Amino acid sequence: MTHLEPIVDKNTVIATFIVTIVLFFKFLVCSLKQAKARGKAGLRAPEDVKVGSVRQQNFGVGEGKETVEHESAVRWNALIRNDVEHLPSGLLLLWASLPFVKNANAHIAFAVGFCVFRILHSVFFASAVPSLRFLSFLLSLACVIAAVVNGLVGLDELVKSN
Repeated sequence: MTHLEPIVDKNTVIATFIVTIVLFFKFLVCSLKQAKARGKAGLRAPEDVKVGSVRQQNFGVGEGKETVEHESAVRWNALIRNDVEHLPSGLLLLWASLPFVKNANAHIAFAVGFCVFRILHSVFFASAVPSLRFLSFLLSLACVIAAVVNGLVGLDELVKSN
């Protein structure tokens, strides 16, 4: 049995690592914005009033009307849910394809593209710009798919060469 040895270009590892770090901090900033929006809308736990909430908190129960603050909190909740759905799987696929990439520069471009388009997705989501939000979502997805194809082609060549 032949041992397969994937070739990993240092720059692809560095780029993928940096993209992972940037997206982690993007998620952290969005999570903090979400928490702030939830507090302004009164959607946090009632006991949070003891730790600095300006207004009464009640998980949004019993308000009887939708407020601008409530809409903002719901928007940030949706944005975070979208990140939770797409960031882990995208990053996992970028890292999983990394050892087998056919073209290291293409992998870097796809990883950076995924990062940039996910950041833009959050900006457009927070700004309520649906067409650009959808476009940035599709482009981020296309970057991950392209990175996976790049990895599969490299893996196929590696298997055939052994």
